[in-house]
Amino acid sequence: MTILCSKKCISLSLLFFSIWSFAQHLEGTFLQPQFVLSHQQSNSYAYNFGLAHRLELSEGEERNLNTRFLELSHFSTFTVGDEKRISLGILYRFIDFFNPNRRDELRFTQQYTFVKKYNVVRYSHRFRTEERFIGDNFLFRLRYRFGIDLPLNGQILDVGEYYMLSNLEGLWITENKRTPRYDIRFSAGLGKRINPKTKIQLVFQYRLENFYREITGELFFLLGGYLKL
Repeated sequence: MTILCSKKCISLSLLFFSIWSFAQHLEGTFLQPQFVLSHQQSNSYAYNFGLAHRLELSEGEERNLNTRFLELSHFSTFTVGDEKRISLGILYRFIDFFNPNRRDELRFTQQYTFVKKYNVVRYSHRFRTEERFIGDNFLFRLRYRFGIDLPLNGQILDVGEYYMLSNLEGLWITENKRTPRYDIRFSAGLGKRINPKTKIQLVFQYRLENFYREITGELFFLLGGYLKL
């Protein structure tokens, strides 16, 4: 009964995501493949390196994919309790090479996450702060994300099986003493465990930017590959 209710909650969250997606005016569509390589150094410390490439689907008859940026990232994660982790990250986006009118970005991230599992469903909470340096411009972001995921077959995720995930995230953004901006992101997707150390997933994400003012919407297709050493 509890499992059935959990699956109904996920179905409702996906429905809510879809309603919001099609209710707003779409300003841009993006494809972002990403590859993440991670290693569990010890029981209390792990790290990963990521490579991502964002492409934008251009408007018009040709509908080309144009590169927005290429980014490299690193996260160090420390386990501080039962399913509680603190992470520190650094990211660099190569933007100027693809668009000379824009500047590269350097970003620092601090993050706290904790996870609870009830039956087959995992509930995660992520609190994150970010400092973004884009040329001479500085942005600070405060983010909170609530997520759920579960295997689609049985009680645990076995090799060759699929899993479902969904999350909702809110962002508070301040930039060079300007009026703060509020964004909301809805995500839903499917993943597959290829082998004990590899998984892939496809996530559809809809972003509502400047939520309390002139709302703009963007749709992202996030394709990720994850490998553990």
